[in-house]
Amino acid sequence: MDRIDICIMEAVMDDAQMPFRTIAERLGISPETVRTRYESMKESGTILQASISVDFQKLGYDGLAVFMITCNDVEAAVEELRRVPSVISVNRTLGEYDLLVVALSRCLKDYLELASMIESVPYVERMEVFLSKLTASFPGSTINHRLEKEMYDRSLE
Repeated sequence: MDRIDICIMEAVMDDAQMPFRTIAERLGISPETVRTRYESMKESGTILQASISVDFQKLGYDGLAVFMITCNDVEAAVEELRRVPSVISVNRTLGEYDLLVVALSRCLKDYLELASMIESVPYVERMEVFLSKLTASFPGSTINHRLEKEMYDRSLE
């Protein structure tokens, strides 16, 4: 990889829908060069996918809950936690906790129901929760498919 590859990658990370022609004009190279290098980075696995960011506030979510979880069976817990509605990310960690789970909530009631669901997962031994007002968008690739269906169902209400 050289500086041009890095610039192409940064442009796509900033805007996954940016046309190759626009990237080419910014870098002073041909659109074909951008396309060839982009495809090469995809084939090598350097670029896995290009995605969109989602503003969850526009979908009615105001809160973000981060759960730090210790569990007795990490693999099983990951599978169960990915099924919990509103969970957008389940991540393994090193250190005191086994998992970091990120979820969205619309209100305090949603948060309390979510916390109860996570606590009831059989493999969860202990958890700490950090609450925050939702202030940023998230890459679309972080959204689990159950949440996508939940957002669609609520948009029909």
